Amino acid sequence: MPLHVPRKVAGHGNIATTQRYLHPDHQSIIEAGNALSAYLTRDGTTGPQLVPSSNSTADELGHVIQLKKAR
Repeated sequence: MPLHVPRKVAGHGNIATTQRYLHPDHQSIIEAGNALSAYLTRDGTTGPQLVPSSNSTADELGHVIQLKKAR
């Protein structure tokens, strides 16, 4: 769902206010990443992929997104 929709429903004037209340779960983040990868690789090129990170501050999942150039 686009972020502006719940912003309007909640009556927030600033989108940052709405973002404070959003807490996506691990599965929804994975699904969003898979959807983005499918979209970016629809023409057969290599798209972004989640890879384990040795940097624990990369994000709450311990992953980073690496963009790879199409060959």
